[in-house]
Amino acid sequence: MTTTPLRPLLAWEHARPLLAAAVEGEGCASLTAYGEIFPQADLLDLACVLAIPGVHSGHLAMGLWEEAIHAGELERCARGLLVRAVCTTLRECEENGGSRVRYLENAFQLWRRQLPVNYWDVEKQIRAAVLTVPPPEDWMPQNADDSIVVSLFNQHWPAEPARYRHRLICDSAGGLTIETEPHAEPSAR
Repeated sequence: MTTTPLRPLLAWEHARPLLAAAVEGEGCASLTAYGEIFPQADLLDLACVLAIPGVHSGHLAMGLWEEAIHAGELERCARGLLVRAVCTTLRECEENGGSRVRYLENAFQLWRRQLPVNYWDVEKQIRAAVLTVPPPEDWMPQNADDSIVVSLFNQHWPAEPARYRHRLICDSAGGLTIETEPHAEPSAR
C-alpha cells in the first residue's frame, strides 16, 4: 500500500491569493459572497469543496474576518459563523440522536474557535442565553439573518463605535484578535 504524503499547510499570506482566485473562479467577488451561497455549510466542508492544497478551514475563517473588517460587517460575519456551527452540529444531532442541548453546546465550542479572542465574552453571553432558553425543537437557522440569531446579537453583540477602524491580528498560536482604534478624520482646511 502506498500513501500520499500530506501537503504542508500554507501560511495565510500564501493561502489568501489562492482563495481569492478559487472563489473568483466560482463566479464570486469575495469569499463572503461565496460563503453566502452555502450559508449552512461548515467551513471545513467549504475548504474541501474549494480543494486548494494546503488551505484549511482556518484560512476561510481568517479570510471572512478580513473581509468583514474591510466591509464594516463584523457582527454579520460572527452571525454567519454561528449559523454554520449550529447547522453542522444540529445535522449531527438529527443523524445520531441525543440531546439537542448538548449539540448546541458543541456548536458554541466550534463557534468560539472561529471567533477573535476579544469576542469570547460575547460567545459566553449568547451561549448562556441559548442554553437557558433553548430555541424551538425544529429550529435550524437558514442564514445570518435568522430572526433568533439576529435577536441574540441585538442583545449581546457590542455596538461598533462610529469612526473607528479595525485591525486583525493573528498570534503565534493562531488566535485572532480584532483591535479597534480611532480612525482619524482628514483635517478640514
